[in-house]
Amino acid sequence: MMAARTGTIGNWRWRVCALLFFATTINYMDRQGYKYCKPHNLDPSVTEVPWLDFSSGYVQRAAAKMPKQGSKRPWRLYQNYALDIVTLRYGKVDDGVMRYS
Repeated sequence: MMAARTGTIGNWRWRVCALLFFATTINYMDRQGYKYCKPHNLDPSVTEVPWLDFSSGYVQRAAAKMPKQGSKRPWRLYQNYALDIVTLRYGKVDDGVMRYS
């Protein structure tokens, strides 16, 4: 019973993190007068890796259909709430990857 409850709380944490990122980006764009933003990968050393790093057979069979992520920041999802919240609160919105116009 406790595991199911913890999973639900963890799910809300990620939603809050996503909303915080969205609100921060929108506020930045509003202050700077931008209307659009789009990420651009200009780093040739970033390689494509699976989004889920599981060895289960069902995950491996579906790997080609699942989303991918990059091999390093900001394209990599570390699935670490503490790291994500610190990055969102104290990191730069204009990190050189997002292109604003």
